[in-house]
Amino acid sequence: MTPTSVVDQSEAPPSPVPVKRWKPTSGAYAALLLIMIPFVWMGIGREGVSPAVATAIGFALCVLSGLAGVTQVSPAVTAMVLITLQGSRPSARFVQLISLLSPTVLLMAVFPLIVGLLGSSEIGQTNTLMVVLAVSVTVPWISSSVTSPMYGPLGAISREETVPFFRRFCAVWPAMLAWSVLPILLFSVVVTLFLGWGIEENIFYAIGVAANVVFAQSLIPAQEVRRFGYVFAAWVCYALTLLIAPQLWFLAPIAGVLPQLFLIRRGLGGLRRPHRPETLSILRQLGYGFLQGSVLWADKFFLVMLYRGDVNIVMVYVALIPVVIAQALYFGSQYDVLRKCMEGLRVMVDQSPCTQLQDGSIQLSRRVERSLETTVLIAATSSLGLMLLASSLGFDYTEELLMLICAPVAMLCLTMITFQLSQLQRYLESGLICGVHLLLVGAALMLAPPALAYLLVIVVDVIAVWWGVRRSRAAFVDSAYQLFWKEAVKW
Repeated sequence: MTPTSVVDQSEAPPSPVPVKRWKPTSGAYAALLLIMIPFVWMGIGREGVSPAVATAIGFALCVLSGLAGVTQVSPAVTAMVLITLQGSRPSARFVQLISLLSPTVLLMAVFPLIVGLLGSSEIGQTNTLMVVLAVSVTVPWISSSVTSPMYGPLGAISREETVPFFRRFCAVWPAMLAWSVLPILLFSVVVTLFLGWGIEENIFYAIGVAANVVFAQSLIPAQEVRRFGYVFAAWVCYALTLLIAPQLWFLAPIAGVLPQLFLIRRGLGGLRRPHRPETLSILRQLGYGFLQGSVLWADKFFLVMLYRGDVNIVMVYVALIPVVIAQALYFGSQYDVLRKCMEGLRVMVDQSPCTQLQDGSIQLSRRVERSLETTVLIAATSSLGLMLLASSLGFDYTEELLMLICAPVAMLCLTMITFQLSQLQRYLESGLICGVHLLLVGAALMLAPPALAYLLVIVVDVIAVWWGVRRSRAAFVDSAYQLFWKEAVKW
């Protein structure tokens, strides 16, 4: 063998090292769109953008956001404003989306038609419209509280066999209705302290809130067995009653209960064997639901209580539309990602060695984060579209408009991350985040003008979301090891 036949490894050229290129994620696209909102606000406010062009682009963005709720969305494609019809059962997702959007669409369509009649009458010494407004900002928040305790007793019942599930729901319902009196009384006291109402106003307020509580709880069976057509029918009955008999606004929710009673009719026998829940567990769940609901709704409640007729409630609710669309997307398709990842943890524990648990759980955590980023991307897209449409909707480009459009996106992020933490059994951390948000919102709106208060809330919520994401990642790893040792002990 000659010396030239031997390859000198020290002189061989180094093998090329693959360079990892950064690929923008849905979160990056969402951040870019959110950064664009203030610039669009300044440009339109200074007449730097043609109103016609702004309206056309805004309408297109909102339509695309709505389509994203119906389809299985590819985050990168969505960011490029291309929606693909992928995945199975798009018709089922469409029905679910319609049911989730129906409260906003139907009630916003009906209220302009009856607002004149409500505004021309009085309850006690207060305009009827003000009482209705107080009920409307209370109901979404209190509904989160009074429905939260119902899922625990229903957790072990299969949704596949509907009659046993309906029977169990009917056994649980009477106790839940009785416990709902506590939050109703709490909100009644708070509203009285803020608005100084008399007995008559309080009676109608309590009746209106209580009727909506019954309605909110009645929707649980249809939602759990995924009969979303009944949910849509309930909101149609609610809206039609308001339209036909606006003077009976406080009883309109009861009309929406009728389709649900028809759905669960074969399980009504459960009412004869009522479930007696543990007091401490009920109080804990009522409190947790109260904190969870405060993330999206406490600021609306305090706005009405503090500013009363001075707040543009139409602008407040219109600014929430992007969040409604995004939540419809999340619970229509992206929530399945979280559910499957939770199931994936158990499969991984059964099939993977302990040394692979950390890497596997981190991958599952990232998958869940991508689904959350997709939801935020939809909210950011429709929020940008709403900002472009604001002038055509009759809104002035004030600082309040900018904050009212940006703040719900931050609150949506906070809602989703706290919901995810609760699914990972991290109730204390989730409740802590919600509690800090509630205290901050109340103090900020009491001590500062709305625009400045919302700016402070956005900053703190972004920090809380960052912390919540870190805790969620750690919770995935912890949950995997907890499941592993749980199985190991059984062995």
